[in-house]
Amino acid sequence: MACLCEQIAGEDIELSPTCIGHLWIFQNLKAEEIEALSRKALRKKSTTGQALFLQGDPTDEMFLIKGGRVKLSKVLEDGSELTLDIRKAGDFVGENMFLEEGQYPVSAYCIEDTLTCGFSRRQFEQLVLQHPKVGLQIIKNLSERITWLTMRVGRRIIMSEAETTALLNFYNMLLEAERAGVTVLSELNMQAEDQRIKPILKKFLRDEGVNCRILISLINDLNAKPSDRTGEFVDKIRALDTIDEKIQLLIRGQAWVARKIKEFRFNLPAGSTYLFLEAIKVQHEENVDTLKKYFHG
Repeated sequence: MACLCEQIAGEDIELSPTCIGHLWIFQNLKAEEIEALSRKALRKKSTTGQALFLQGDPTDEMFLIKGGRVKLSKVLEDGSELTLDIRKAGDFVGENMFLEEGQYPVSAYCIEDTLTCGFSRRQFEQLVLQHPKVGLQIIKNLSERITWLTMRVGRRIIMSEAETTALLNFYNMLLEAERAGVTVLSELNMQAEDQRIKPILKKFLRDEGVNCRILISLINDLNAKPSDRTGEFVDKIRALDTIDEKIQLLIRGQAWVARKIKEFRFNLPAGSTYLFLEAIKVQHEENVDTLKKYFHG
């Protein structure tokens, strides 16, 4: 007999083998206890573009993305939207519901048909009351999680001089690269004759400008002066003859930024700094995909 997720998803959504019982909060529970909780989880099938929750909504639900993909984005004070992450099948969203009450700091939108499996706060509280032994284990897991988070944040708050210098060098390297991106994209937008590529370049240009402001703010937060240099990427692009050659190099440049952030990500401070840099990484990965589709479209 097919599981409930398979019945609801049908043939349109490819499902992850990960189940709701794999969430950290359920670790060390007995198999029959996890099965009982899983049977009572709420499954939802959502369509492309549908919001699972909005920035500012009460944090009232956690769920597993059983199939599909979800974009997490944040609206900044100037009204622009920043993509922070793309969650895929097998990822969990909203686990902080167990740690604190509050509001979602981001919005979650389906970027393809999606199936989720999870619990609301009230539903979960009722389940714990009905299964006291399960509740005791979950409390233990929560306590261990809070201890781990506290230690992780503590390690990030107290940085050595060498760590601070390495972080500043990394920020300035990205700032110089993004500043080069602004120059390159501005020039490419003027040179391009294909009307399909112009709106793509304009969006990239706007995003790179926002990234520069974010990086300057991060450097200022460390009481340091941002680099005023522009990366060598500008000269490399200008040395090429055709617009297609330049865009092909732009693809490699965008991939380079994403790769550098991925390599350095575990040295980043926890919290909003990590999220901002992760957002820049995801943005550049999406840019690579967009440009590749342009060439094959």
